[in-house]
Amino acid sequence: MNIDNIRSNFPHLNRFIFLNHAGVSPLPSPVADSMRSLIADLEQNASINEEQWSQRESDLRRGLSALLHCEPSEIAITKNTSEGLSCVANGLNWKPGDNVVISNVEFPANAYPWLALENKGVEVRLATELDDGRIPLEHICRLIDHNTRVVALSLVQYASGYRIPAEELGKYCRSRGILFVLDVFQAAANPLLSTRESLYAVAYCSFLTYSRQQGQSM
Repeated sequence: MNIDNIRSNFPHLNRFIFLNHAGVSPLPSPVADSMRSLIADLEQNASINEEQWSQRESDLRRGLSALLHCEPSEIAITKNTSEGLSCVANGLNWKPGDNVVISNVEFPANAYPWLALENKGVEVRLATELDDGRIPLEHICRLIDHNTRVVALSLVQYASGYRIPAEELGKYCRSRGILFVLDVFQAAANPLLSTRESLYAVAYCSFLTYSRQQGQSM
């Protein structure tokens, strides 16, 4: 791995160091070039090269499936993480009295889609973060009952960096027939997802969301 080659893909580094990685971050040059190429193709050729675009999408799905250890057919490409989570939240057949468990420190994208369900009579239960940043497994499980349809949490919390015990929680949810929604944005493309423990965590979730870049999400 050549760090200089990697840095050359981020021209903003010639002018400043960008530290807000959890905000809207600069596009790497290959991504910006691909976007400009597609726009130019649309401008000049309309949909003549549509098959090429479909092939690029297929290649993307294969790459993502290799990264996340799943099948290409299991990948849904959405505009951003918020849209993906909203699709899950609004794609279920909720009824009054159902509940969903999240934490009180979730990133807004993994909070508002669930909170909006309160208009349908769905109760949103909050697992509370402790002073040291932990969200103990027992605190989460204590909120789960026979009316719990979904547990939705981030693998790594964006503010504290705390990593939830996802494998244990996923097993618990599966044993009770509860959907486990795992947002891995703060861990995707990170060695964290290459560890045996993290692969098990992914295996036990029902839906996994992640972003290719903050502000340009998936």
